[in-house]
Amino acid sequence: MNCNTIKAGMGVFLVTLLKNRGAFVRLILGAAGVTMLTACSGVGFGLADASSQSDDGTLNCAGQPDCDGGSEVGFSTKYIVVPSANSAVDIVFVVDNSGSMDKELKNLGAKFSKMTDALAGKDWQACLATTDWENEHGALHTWANGSYLLSSQSSNFADVFNVSMNNVLQMSTNSGSNIEQGIRTAHQIFSSMGASSVKGCLRAGANKAVIFVSDEDELSNGWAPGETSLYNPTVNNLPQTFLNLVAAKFGTTGAFSAHAIGITPNDADCLNQQRREAGFYFEAMGYYGRRYNEVVQATGGEFVSICKADYSEPLTTIGERLGSALSELDLGCAGQAEVTSVHTGGQYLVPRMFSVNNSLVSFSPALGAGEKAKIIYRCK
Repeated sequence: MNCNTIKAGMGVFLVTLLKNRGAFVRLILGAAGVTMLTACSGVGFGLADASSQSDDGTLNCAGQPDCDGGSEVGFSTKYIVVPSANSAVDIVFVVDNSGSMDKELKNLGAKFSKMTDALAGKDWQACLATTDWENEHGALHTWANGSYLLSSQSSNFADVFNVSMNNVLQMSTNSGSNIEQGIRTAHQIFSSMGASSVKGCLRAGANKAVIFVSDEDELSNGWAPGETSLYNPTVNNLPQTFLNLVAAKFGTTGAFSAHAIGITPNDADCLNQQRREAGFYFEAMGYYGRRYNEVVQATGGEFVSICKADYSEPLTTIGERLGSALSELDLGCAGQAEVTSVHTGGQYLVPRMFSVNNSLVSFSPALGAGEKAKIIYRCK
């Protein structure tokens, strides 16, 4: 079977077992009805979902009887939720404005049009904040056109975004902070929905998203297991506090999603690359985005490797997700992805046809508004 194109059909599925020192045996099993795979019972933002994830954001089903979590050894499970159909989309960009981010923000600015192309026909608007809680406390920035809102109605919006990302390091009078607090900033903004401080950024009834962009984690190293915490988290730095807030405000139907451009957990090559590029920025060495990934995975969002040379594909994917349709998904692999199954439906029992090209999995037909999917895969 060609690993670049794997078809999942009714009654056929792959079970991959890890054998001696990484050699894999694939057993193709036939059945007369629909493929019967058990699935984790929750896709929402509650405590059960957060506690079921390991430090790298993949599902950990230990002690959970109704969960397979990608039980094929060595594989990961990704859950996604396409937002319900809605023409209005509000996006909050929370970007790291420290000195080590210059190249990455310019890369983002240059490819923003890929996301807006995927949002064509939607009434979208975006606002901007930084991870610098220490100096800015969640306050919004104006875009390069002087407005707090950048929208589908703004003149030359792609150029305005690009200029803003090129200038974001100069937009802060304090030259950024070495204590990145994107989750705390997002919590402040979303908890203030409707207040004058949010400048009309979050509209009632619109689908909403936050996009974190940083080469570090919450509070820099995310108080990672086995590492000394650089700073003590407050309750509003905790992923679950933010997840509880958005669940209470928007429910768990896909009306809210979180996305991130950061150092993918356990991607040592990317981590080392970021640390080499940081140079003399010793306070901005780079850390895995574990805490951001918790929020992303719990809301069915996209975690994009900050080391990608071109953000076109992942920004297109995010735009499609926000636009209530999804034809393809970047799995974030540095090389080739191997996908064993894609299942949709309420209990993830309905196989979906798909194909794989490098790190991109394409769905046939595309996932529609409100649809959920479970993908079992590994990066080769």
